[in-house]
Amino acid sequence: RNYSPTYSEVVDIENRLAATEEKFLKEIEDIIAQEETSIKVLMSQEKKLNVAMDSVRVAIKKLSNTDYELTQISRGIEDTRELYSMLLRQRDNARLSMEKAQHGLRVLTVSPPTVPLHHSRPKRRLGLIISLVTGFLLGTGSAFVLEFVQMFAADHPDGDLSTFQRVTAALLSKEHMQTEVHPN
Repeated sequence: RNYSPTYSEVVDIENRLAATEEKFLKEIEDIIAQEETSIKVLMSQEKKLNVAMDSVRVAIKKLSNTDYELTQISRGIEDTRELYSMLLRQRDNARLSMEKAQHGLRVLTVSPPTVPLHHSRPKRRLGLIISLVTGFLLGTGSAFVLEFVQMFAADHPDGDLSTFQRVTAALLSKEHMQTEVHPN
């Protein structure tokens, strides 16, 4: 079928198409307007962030300068302290010289400590006593341990012995055999 452009259904469809196109165009314009607004907001935020970054850079530069100035001031304080201590020593020396000149007193100036040329004698007696006590304690302790191992080895068969006890028992039996072969 052929419909004329003035036919009611064709006119109705064309009107709906035109309305839909207008609706789409309006929505596109709204979206474009929203995006432009969003772009403007982002640009203003970017400007604010740039300003904030610039202020941070300035603050960092000020901090660096302040640190440098503080270092210079602390060096000046150290120099002033050294000068002050030197002046105090000179004042004390001058006071001592004046008292010596006025009263004829003998004043002894203490010199700074020095390292002795000869070493002090080692404490041989203390070393000997410590060696004797340590040897006595170690000998007594090892005798008790060996006696315990011998008693344990005699009471228990080889299957119940630990590796340490087996080795110790073997060493003891070897020593016992050597004393039998080479009596003193």
